[in-house]
Amino acid sequence: MLKVLVLPEVPLHNNVVELAARAKVRKRDVSFQTITEKGTKANDTFMTIFQTAKRLGVNTYQYICDRFYVTDSI
Repeated sequence: MLKVLVLPEVPLHNNVVELAARAKVRKRDVSFQTITEKGTKANDTFMTIFQTAKRLGVNTYQYICDRFYVTDSI
């Protein structure tokens, strides 16, 4: 519990996963669920990509282009 005094880069909380799950729940509530299994998988995939880009502090579109090696991004 006192590790934060020695290592100031350690967050005071460990709810990073909870915050990511909260974003997914908000999206699910707004979009009124998905209809098919493929839709659920696609939604989960895109939410993972969005959260990863957000955590890295980069533009989501640029992150996707970088992952697929697209060179002519907007």
